[in-house]
Amino acid sequence: MWVLVRRQSLGRFERLAGQWGERVKPLVGELPELSLTDETIAELGRIDHLVHCAAIYDLTAGEAEQRAANVEGTRAVVQLAQRLGATLHHVSSIAVAGDFPGEYTEDDFDVGQQLPTPYHQTKFEAELLVRSTPGLRYRVYRPAVVVGDSRTGEMDKIDGPYYFFGVLAKLAVLPSFTTDTAARHRAHQHRPGRLRRRRPRGAHARRRPGWPGVSSDRAEKPSDCAASTVGSPRRPACPRCSGSLPRSVATPVLKVRGRAKVLRNMAATQLGIPAEVLDVVDLAPTFIADETRKALQEHRNPGARVRRVRTQAVAILG
Repeated sequence: MWVLVRRQSLGRFERLAGQWGERVKPLVGELPELSLTDETIAELGRIDHLVHCAAIYDLTAGEAEQRAANVEGTRAVVQLAQRLGATLHHVSSIAVAGDFPGEYTEDDFDVGQQLPTPYHQTKFEAELLVRSTPGLRYRVYRPAVVVGDSRTGEMDKIDGPYYFFGVLAKLAVLPSFTTDTAARHRAHQHRPGRLRRRRPRGAHARRRPGWPGVSSDRAEKPSDCAASTVGSPRRPACPRCSGSLPRSVATPVLKVRGRAKVLRNMAATQLGIPAEVLDVVDLAPTFIADETRKALQEHRNPGARVRRVRTQAVAILG
């Protein structure tokens, strides 16, 4: 197994590789300028699968930086997959659905949605590159909420739901009725998403026996994790709640404009929450994953199931 590693990251790779054994080797290079000689390609030997998960996952990053990593980086990886004759496993994002207000299925892609940020736009363009490359065998994975290790809680960056953990920790010390009310708020700004399956379009992906060419990811209601956190940060189960926070309370905060938006952003910054995050937490799509669940049960493991985020709250929060 070869892992693309930036030269300045070789030290970190070596520390991690000590746990993996000799089967994992570094391939020194960097995206988007991935220049591999024919000699290097020959040294790699036969490569059947190429996994591409290098990207900028940061709503606060500039457009040029995101375009270089997410779009041009993907273009370079597509070209490498073609040189190797390998199946490309492309890690995309639920961000490609943008603001589509309805059920977004595992076969949907361009449905006329708006893409509100450079991150949404560049992830969409990156997946489009993969899907539109003639003759490329591929599978697409669309992660949603990215959290730390489900056993240890270890996380290498603060992003996504982690921005809100400081606020949730403060709410946890409030009287139980208050926290229960917050917990009952199903975060109307989020819609449910679950495992997803992506069928390759164009040329079919190579398959091994019993594997249906399924790509899956994990998306769940971020509110489930928030509810566990707010109600009882030391217990994995959500509390039985006695109140709810209506959408009418959250919407004015999320949809403000003008001076009110400036004040909202200032308050968010004081709480350690990037203002850009508040503009996109109101996810409109409802993600459907029926085919992925069916495929996992039938072809991979009859007892396979996805752990809900709220069952991992204790480990995630440390």
